[in-house]
Amino acid sequence: MDANEKKVNMLHINRDTMVDIVTLGILGKKVGTRSSQICLSHAYGANQLENGQNTVESVANLLEGIELSQFYSMYMSAMPELNDLLGGVTVIMPGDYPELDPSYVKGATIKMDGQQAYDFVHGRMDVGDKTNVDRMLRQRAYMDGVQEILTRKLSSGDTDFINQMYDKLGDSLTTNVTRG
Repeated sequence: MDANEKKVNMLHINRDTMVDIVTLGILGKKVGTRSSQICLSHAYGANQLENGQNTVESVANLLEGIELSQFYSMYMSAMPELNDLLGGVTVIMPGDYPELDPSYVKGATIKMDGQQAYDFVHGRMDVGDKTNVDRMLRQRAYMDGVQEILTRKLSSGDTDFINQMYDKLGDSLTTNVTRG
């Protein structure tokens, strides 16, 4: 987030990226780091907040020390609710995904309902070429649609929308950012 430029840029990191992640001892204390898949950093914590903080530290390690001050983490199971709170998200298909829906052909523009969004961003082993890279293409296409909606809402002055989302997602969301 660049406050001076009033721009938000998303960095999409492959879950298989190798990086130094925090490791904990038997009593839950930090004992060091080890090189592992970045997705595993989210598993080292006593609760969701610590898991998020460990992930932030791993991403900072990957970015060679760039400070990350805020994070949001959401259970994938909350995708349908998030999508519906946004009024549906329009996605331009990055590939062909007949396993999900025959209308999901490369270049098609689809406004997704909650379950469609979940299936689109979650599936890996049974969708497309069955790789995480392909899933990342779908996730990025979806997040581009989300970013367009959020930019439009916030540019129109609907700043309370973020608080409404924060409240409605409730226990599905973990963040170190306070409401408001």
